[in-house]
Amino acid sequence: MGTVDLIWLIAVFGCLVWLVNAFGLWTTVALMMLLLAIGPALVRSRRGWLGCVVLAAPFVASLIWLVVTFGWWAVLALLTSLVVLAGTLSGGSRSRTPSRRQRIEGMRTPSEGNKFLRSHFLREWEPVNLAGRRAWERDDIATAAQCFEQLQALVARFRESADPGNSEMQWTLNRVTLPLSADDAGQWWQAQMILAGGRVWKRWRKAHASVKPDLRDRWLCTRGQMNISGIDLSDADLRGAVLRNARLVNADLRRAQLAGAVLAGANLQDALLDKADLCDVDLTGVQGLTESQLRTARRGPA
Repeated sequence: MGTVDLIWLIAVFGCLVWLVNAFGLWTTVALMMLLLAIGPALVRSRRGWLGCVVLAAPFVASLIWLVVTFGWWAVLALLTSLVVLAGTLSGGSRSRTPSRRQRIEGMRTPSEGNKFLRSHFLREWEPVNLAGRRAWERDDIATAAQCFEQLQALVARFRESADPGNSEMQWTLNRVTLPLSADDAGQWWQAQMILAGGRVWKRWRKAHASVKPDLRDRWLCTRGQMNISGIDLSDADLRGAVLRNARLVNADLRRAQLAGAVLAGANLQDALLDKADLCDVDLTGVQGLTESQLRTARRGPA
C-alpha cells in the first residue's frame, strides 16, 4: 500500500467516524451509498465540478468537526505531520524505484520481461503517433515531422534493448518499420490514417483528391481482421504493401499498383479491380475474388 493510499484511508475513516457519531450507522451507510452512486456519474458528466463537490462534502464536514473538537492548531499540526510523513515515505519509495532495464532484468521469466518491454514501448509510442497522424491530417507538416523524428528515435532505442527471441516485441517493431528518410514520412502517416479507420481516410482523401496515395511496403493489417470495407484506394501505390486478412469488401482498387503486395486471406468481395496491377500479388486464401474481377485487372505493367 502506498503513502497516498494510507492517507486516503485515514481520511475516509475519520469521515466515517464523524458521520456515525453525528447521524447514526444506518444513515451513514445510506449516505455513503448515495455518494458512491451519484458522485462518479457527476464527475464524468459535463458538470464534473458538481460531482467533485458531492464527493468532497463528507471530508470537508469531517475537517470542520476536527477543528470544532480539537481546535485549529491541533488540526494544523496533524495535517503537517501527515504531509511530512508522505514526503518522507514517497521520497524513500522513489529512491527504491528500479529503472526500466532493472525491472526487465528482475522479471521471473523472459515472457514477463517481454510483455513489460512491449507495453512500455506502446505507452510511449501511441501518443506521439496519434499526435503526428492528426497533424498530418490537418496539413501541419512541421508538427508531423517532429513527431516522426521522435518515433524514429523511439524505435531505434527499443531495438537495442529488444530480445531477438521476443516474438511479441519483434512483431510490434516489424509493423512499425519507418521510412528511412523523413522526406518519405508521408507514406507512414497515410498508412496510419488507414489503420485509424475508414472515416479518417475518407476525410483525408476528400480534402486531397489530387494526391495519389503512396503506401509502398506499408503494413496495413492487424493481428485480427482489418475492416476497411468500402475504402477508396484508387490510383494508390500499394507495391509490396501487406494487407493480410484485410476486409476489402466493396473497396475501390481501380488502377492501384499492387505488384508484390500481400493480400493473403483478404476478402475482396465486390471490390473494384479495374486496371489494377496484380503482378506477383500473394492471393493465397483470398475470399470473394471472382473471374470477372480478375479479367478487369491486369497482370503486369501497363
